Amino acid sequence: MVYTKAWFLQNIARQTLGKNVAVHRPPLKLGNMTNWIQQQQAQTNLSLSNTKAPGSLDERLFLTEDDIIFHDRSIQLGYFDPSLSERKQSPPGKSLHRFVDNLNPNSSHFSASLLPASLSSLCDSTCGDVDDEQQFNSLATSPLSTETQSEVSDPLLDTLTPNSLESSFASISLNSFTSANEFIQFLKRLASSKLSIHTFDLYKLVRNSPELLTLEAYNIVLQCMSTDDYFLSSSKNIQKIIKVYVDMLNSFISPNVTTFETVIFALCRRAKFVHQKIESLSKRTIYAHPSIAKEIQPELLDLQSEMPLQTAVFMFTSSLINHDLIYSPQFYAILIESVSLYGTQSQLDSLLECVPLGTIEANGHPDLLPALIRALGRAKRLNSCFQLLERYNLSDPTSDTSMTNVRSWEGLMEAYFDTDHHVEASALMKSFFRKADSNQVIPSSILDCFLRRLAQLGHYKESAEWLGMAIEKISTYKASPSTLSSILEAACLNNNDKFAIAFVRKYTLSRFSDCHAVLLRYLDLLARSGNVDLLHLHAYPVICSVSSHTNFTFSNVYKAFIENGKIDVALRLLRKHIDPKVSLGNNTAPSSNSVALQLSILNGFWEVLTEELQKDVHVLLSLVSTLENQVNFPQVDFTTPLLRHITGYLVSRRLEPELISPRVFGFLLEYAAFNVVQTEGTFTSKVILTDLLKCYSNGTYKASFKNVHVVLRSFTYLKEDEMLVASVRDDIVSEAVVGFSTDNNGQKILADISQVCYCLDDLECIDQSINSLVSKMLTSASPEQVDVNILFFQFGKLIETNKFLHPEVYPTLISVLSKNKRFDAVQRVFEHSKHLYRKISTKSLEKANWFMALILDAMILSSSFARQFKSSNLFCDNMKMLGYIPRASTFAHLINNSTRRGDTDDATTALNIFEETKRHNVKPSVFLYNAVLSKLGRARRTTECWKLFQEMKESGLLPTSVTYGTVINAACRIGDESLAEKLFAEMENQPNYQPRVAPYNTMIQFEVQTMFNREKALFYYNRLCATDIEPSSHTYKLLMDAYGTLKPVNVGSVKAVLELMERTDVPILSMHYAAYIHILGNVVSDVQAATSCYMNALAKHDAGEIQLDANLFQSQIESLIANDRIVEGIQIVSDMKRYNVSLNAYIVNALIKGFTKVGMISKARYYFDLLECEGMSGKEPSTYENMVRAYLSVNDGRKAMEIVEQLKRKRYPLPVVNRISSLVNSHMGQKPKRRSLNTSHSSLASLGNASTQHSINSSIN
Repeated sequence: MVYTKAWFLQNIARQTLGKNVAVHRPPLKLGNMTNWIQQQQAQTNLSLSNTKAPGSLDERLFLTEDDIIFHDRSIQLGYFDPSLSERKQSPPGKSLHRFVDNLNPNSSHFSASLLPASLSSLCDSTCGDVDDEQQFNSLATSPLSTETQSEVSDPLLDTLTPNSLESSFASISLNSFTSANEFIQFLKRLASSKLSIHTFDLYKLVRNSPELLTLEAYNIVLQCMSTDDYFLSSSKNIQKIIKVYVDMLNSFISPNVTTFETVIFALCRRAKFVHQKIESLSKRTIYAHPSIAKEIQPELLDLQSEMPLQTAVFMFTSSLINHDLIYSPQFYAILIESVSLYGTQSQLDSLLECVPLGTIEANGHPDLLPALIRALGRAKRLNSCFQLLERYNLSDPTSDTSMTNVRSWEGLMEAYFDTDHHVEASALMKSFFRKADSNQVIPSSILDCFLRRLAQLGHYKESAEWLGMAIEKISTYKASPSTLSSILEAACLNNNDKFAIAFVRKYTLSRFSDCHAVLLRYLDLLARSGNVDLLHLHAYPVICSVSSHTNFTFSNVYKAFIENGKIDVALRLLRKHIDPKVSLGNNTAPSSNSVALQLSILNGFWEVLTEELQKDVHVLLSLVSTLENQVNFPQVDFTTPLLRHITGYLVSRRLEPELISPRVFGFLLEYAAFNVVQTEGTFTSKVILTDLLKCYSNGTYKASFKNVHVVLRSFTYLKEDEMLVASVRDDIVSEAVVGFSTDNNGQKILADISQVCYCLDDLECIDQSINSLVSKMLTSASPEQVDVNILFFQFGKLIETNKFLHPEVYPTLISVLSKNKRFDAVQRVFEHSKHLYRKISTKSLEKANWFMALILDAMILSSSFARQFKSSNLFCDNMKMLGYIPRASTFAHLINNSTRRGDTDDATTALNIFEETKRHNVKPSVFLYNAVLSKLGRARRTTECWKLFQEMKESGLLPTSVTYGTVINAACRIGDESLAEKLFAEMENQPNYQPRVAPYNTMIQFEVQTMFNREKALFYYNRLCATDIEPSSHTYKLLMDAYGTLKPVNVGSVKAVLELMERTDVPILSMHYAAYIHILGNVVSDVQAATSCYMNALAKHDAGEIQLDANLFQSQIESLIANDRIVEGIQIVSDMKRYNVSLNAYIVNALIKGFTKVGMISKARYYFDLLECEGMSGKEPSTYENMVRAYLSVNDGRKAMEIVEQLKRKRYPLPVVNRISSLVNSHMGQKPKRRSLNTSHSSLASLGNASTQHSINSSIN
């Protein structure tokens, strides 16, 4: 169905004026519903005071289901749909039925809006298909219909809800709620847990069950949604809140003051977001190149079309009709403040007309009085501002620095300027300065407001004088960047370069580093005034950041340098300006398209070059070097003239070979080839490429390639120059295979080279039929889905017939078999490939070696999967003997599988392997970087991890969500919250971003376990739920930890999470029981409840519903030990044996701590040594640390040192070893008195009598 503006407003009218709305004479000539409702106040009150049965009034005086327009005799209202800011009279002289037809949704004249424009997208986006017209007619034809929408699903709710949540909540049975109260209680638990997205999903599920949705239920849903930033982050999401409100009206539930305040609060917050976003986008479009501005413009226009405050003001004013509502001072403060800051003048006037200034207590909230003064000043009502100041007897801000007092005077200062009384503002400031001489302080916010507004009027010199006086007389005052930028901007707008230069020198350029638009105007002023020396000094440090935030190309700056004969300065600045390392390293740069910006900068630079400079060889070489430094081939507009001019110098040999490096010449060949491919072989592009190939073939210029596949691909366009291509092909291929290119497109590159290097398709020994079948099996499914038995059956036929597969199939076959752990089959394929190698070598040894290099590369991969590291090294050595090295992906697998038994520092191993790839000039891939980053992150070597991540981006590789997940995890491991948040935001803004649950879980776990911040944990949880991926079981466990381990502990919310999982059919696993046991036993010390939960988990296992793991037993043991019930803790160990669950290091850690607590060190040592037994998981560094602490607790330094020696033999990283050994060194340095281990027996008194000791011993035995 379609939700029109008229439909929305008339739903509100129905609630504010009643179902049947009387229309009285004289006729109201109003063009929109908002004003009509406002002016109906008196008439409606009259109708209510003179109560009369509806039937006794003339039927035409009521708006019923069929009367959507307003009429009186020959004058009809509501035919047109003007904006709310305009007043248009409906055209007279039309018959009534004509206007009714116009309101029919099937009519082409059907009005789409009397609703505020902020909701126009809601009206348009909720249209169903044409097939839904019948439903539409039954509901939308009459906005005042007594029928509800309970039987119709809403496409808005269906499309705006993430699929994962929709599918999970679809499993909830409405019959599970026995009453509305039970539903409301569950809703309250979700809301109190701030699970706003789940609250909305639950609402969507029950919206067809009006018996469950009461006013209280609606308010709970609205309050939960309006406090969540997710629902305010976009126009689509804010519409969900409005939609819930409209559903309530359709259900004939009258909103109360809580309802109105909640929805209006949400609209005010949305208005602030829209305002800030518009400001940001405007700065990036006003100075941008048209091609970039065109990309940003649609988003900007969409935001500008939103008017959330129009809706907020309308809802507030209409709510006053026939509603005895008393709004809170906080509500007035927020609404008035929002409209005065972000609203239009007409919105502010409409609001102030309805605000009961005489009755509300402005001192009821600290923000209300300042908001009122600011609003009245903007409304040009300065006398009212003075009246408020007198009424509440505000003190001088130099003596009373309370927040309300200072902000009120700041509002008065704004009011002076809003009403064109800046002279009076200056007089007021003078009075403040006279009092400042008496050691009183002028609040900085008032000073900044005065200076900023004065500068914006154009009185920048006077503002600067006031600023100097403030700095001189007030020692604590420091001008804000916005104040400084306002003064500088005004000077630039007035073209006063002398003042601007002096002002920047006085306050330093660094003070303006974040004022990008002002810096842009300043640099432009320097360029126009010809101050090129100062321009060079000031442009160099800021040009990159200013461009990133404004999308400005600075062609005027380059033009100024060129016109003043400083072309070298311009070229150096250009190189820095588009340096990919600078742009990629600036993660906060908001440029929507950095590539488009770089192209615009380059094209703008070429345009300001004179015709002579466009042919200058040094300029051309500098430009080529700059282009070569970019990540990809820049598709600039001057590619052809650049290549044509520089090729002319090369062909005529006017360019000495020593002036052009092999890499620059190689780039010229690649760039020319790229141009041929891009233009699909135009005549000019092919001429340039052939000329460069001739220069390469005669040996005059040496070349070094990075993207040789582009050159090889361009050969298909040079069929008329086959002899030239043949003469250079072998040299280029030889250059290509050195380094064995292996980036993301490596497989395609290798295919290109294979076609050039050896065309083996016509080998007679290849069985084409089996080769085709095997190739199809290998490529049509993932390796895990390939039927290995059938695959190897086909391969067996080749052995029987002495036939072979195509050489390129063998590496893929080995890879698939390896991933399926069929290493015996891999060995047979390897032996078979040796026979093919011998056959190929009879024709071409070079081609045979290349084939064997591919096979050996695959065998290295296979050996790494099998963890046969000696074999991997052997195969690698054989490759090197042939002149080849493994691919990047092969090295990545070596790193991933590099952990040998007993090796506890695999990060160093990973770095050594990675350094080997660099030594051999292997082109790294994303997969390779991910492998190294993962190892470094787990080893907490974050500095190296971050450095490698930056190196990866600088090399032009685009990080994936896996990459970001790794570096985010590394940042979390060292507790760097700002870095983790920065990386997370960067990950979500990546163009190739594919959401994965792991990074979200990492951030949630980090906020819960490291930062102890429940609010942020819930923020990331809701962000996860807003994607199209489902939360994992671990996510729910972390959510339980957020409520159950962080203060204030909320066990009710923990239960709500479990109830949510149960109602949505999410399996409750052993980890969830373990988390709940920990919360009950360790956090709230309710050991009985924890034990009950533990027994319930065992019963669930016995019933076959869950699978037990060590975490469950660990939580119960820790719970018992925390409550001094070590005996029962030992009994849990017996339960583990009964359920075939092995001890692990973490359970033993708990037992060691428990026994240490009661002085039973020998028992602790028993379990410590038990981990070395066969079938146990082994010790962790924390296990050694706990045992060391146990011995030190009884002053047995010698035994503690023995444990440290054991640790050293395990080859753990040195920092880990040093940290634990320092415990012993510190203890030995103190030389404490030694206690006998026998004291442990005396400590048993804390456990009870001798029978307790017997219980422990028997449990252990």
